[in-house]
Amino acid sequence: MPCGGLAASAVVVRFSPKRRFRACFGEFRTERGCSTARRGSPAVIPLGESLDLGSVRMESGLVAGLRRSEGLTEAQGRALRRHGARVTRGVYAETAEEAGKLEARVRAALAVSPAGTVVTGVTTLALAGIELPDLSKREAETRVHLLAPENVDWAARRADVVVHRRAGHCPQLFHRASGIRTASISDSWVDAVRRLGCEHKWVPWDAGPSVARGLFDSPAKRVFLEAVQLGDVLDRRKHNWARVAQLTACADVSTGPGSKLVRAAAKQLRHGTDSFMETWLRLVLWDAGFPEPMVNHEIKLGGRRRMLDLSWPDRRIALEYQGRQHFADESQAFDDMVRRGQLQQAGWTIHEAAHKDLIDPLGLLSRLARSFGW
Repeated sequence: MPCGGLAASAVVVRFSPKRRFRACFGEFRTERGCSTARRGSPAVIPLGESLDLGSVRMESGLVAGLRRSEGLTEAQGRALRRHGARVTRGVYAETAEEAGKLEARVRAALAVSPAGTVVTGVTTLALAGIELPDLSKREAETRVHLLAPENVDWAARRADVVVHRRAGHCPQLFHRASGIRTASISDSWVDAVRRLGCEHKWVPWDAGPSVARGLFDSPAKRVFLEAVQLGDVLDRRKHNWARVAQLTACADVSTGPGSKLVRAAAKQLRHGTDSFMETWLRLVLWDAGFPEPMVNHEIKLGGRRRMLDLSWPDRRIALEYQGRQHFADESQAFDDMVRRGQLQQAGWTIHEAAHKDLIDPLGLLSRLARSFGW
């Protein structure tokens, strides 16, 4: 069985001053540089038994257990490169579909990394099947994030691989069901947010009514929103991968570039959210200087338990986000209408927000301010 589920034709191309080496995930083979080699028929080379990728070492320039008699001809090497699908530089899969899979990209990156390298950042979160916000989703689709072993001087020099380093703090490591070693969810969140802070050169800003023009009025706010959304999704009301307390503890010991964003985002994480839009709406209110609302406050109405997206129970004011399903699902719209009527009869003031209010929130904030008596 091929190691880690990659297609049997997936290979790693290696280079040294004297020879070129090719290591198959199924078995090791050599490709010798020979200028006199004749062009052979293009065919995929059959591979043998499984191989532990841990025996591949970049720094040595050699492949353990390699025998020269197991070589590929120059023509066979050209055929494999021509008909295989590239996963990363020097790593090929049998089909383009296989090469595009996240696990294939991760295993390919690990195969050309030093021993002890583990997966971290958005790559760990994506492997766990966690829904990612926009910037992080695009990052997970294009690059693999790895945590280099401490005291190992190594740079990937690959556009599709990002190497993280962490001094003074050893993350918890996990062996996933797929056999891939990753940093913990909490440590991976820290690395993902640090990367956001470095890549977008994040700087803090002063929140308050004077800057309440929306959470997209500056790149700093957009990056901050992404960082908080990425943390909130890990501690949902119905499912959690890491508690807010765990994320905050990891943020407190984070050092190095991007750590300011990590600590600032950790202060805004809240348990029990249901969607990215709830987080976005909550941060719009925070940025405008409103009192912090309760998230998914539960009340009883008509013998049923009802959840309020954001609310101020002491003032009996509630703010509900109406997503696309509210307008597309007639049954959902009717249920929301009945609930709104019940809340109003119970003395609640109900405000509703849609996606447009998140982009340009001044109208929504004005309505809320009047309810607060401002």
